[in-house]
Amino acid sequence: MQTILVVEDDPLVRLHVCGALEDEGYRVVQAGRGDEALDALAANDAVSLIVSDVRLPAELDGVQLIQEAKRRRPDLSVVIASGLGEGDLQLPDGVTLLRKPFGIGALLAACRTAALLTT
Repeated sequence: MQTILVVEDDPLVRLHVCGALEDEGYRVVQAGRGDEALDALAANDAVSLIVSDVRLPAELDGVQLIQEAKRRRPDLSVVIASGLGEGDLQLPDGVTLLRKPFGIGALLAACRTAALLTT
């Protein structure tokens, strides 16, 4: 069973995404900010995939978070959700972009794609 770290500052969106992933059989760890996500990642070696919003409160936005997370754990799969255009984002290689707004089917497909990119 894969463990996914969901990083989303909107509690209702986070609840919805986590519930959908749990319904599909994933274990889920949650964080509302980038610094919380790095703490959760350090505390849980089982996390193999991060799903993060691009815009997060506090010091780390989603892109900075995934850059640091990949520096610490290069084997991580990453999905980043954004309503911005691809030209507006500077994403590292190997990151799967999930366009907002998204449905659960698109979320699950992005998770599968991201996992394939790191295997």
